[in-house]
Amino acid sequence: MQLDTSVHQVAVFPATGGPPAHTYLVSTDVDYATGVRWSPDGMGITYVDRKNGVDDIWLQPLAGAPRRMTNFRSDHISSFAWSFDGKRLVLARSSEMQELLLMRW
Repeated sequence: MQLDTSVHQVAVFPATGGPPAHTYLVSTDVDYATGVRWSPDGMGITYVDRKNGVDDIWLQPLAGAPRRMTNFRSDHISSFAWSFDGKRLVLARSSEMQELLLMRW
C-alpha cells in the first residue's frame, strides 16, 4: 500500500475531548502558516490553498464538499480574517518578484 502524499487529513475535535467529529482530506498545498479559521456561521473551516502558484480562500463545510470562495489569477494571500459580523472577508495579498542581475567590469 502506497501512502498518498498529495493530501493531508484535517480533523475537527470536540472541545470536550474524544474522537474527531469530522475529518477531511485537503491538498498538501494548503498554507497552514496563513491559518485555518472557522467560517462565520461555525459550520465549516476556511483556509488558503495554493494551486498553480496562485492562492485562493476555500471553505470546507462540516458536511459536504469544499468550495473555492475567491478566484484570483495571480499572487499570494499572506493573511485573512472575517469581519465581526461575518459578512466580509478581509485579506492581504502579495506578489513575489525575483530578478537576477549580473554585472561585469
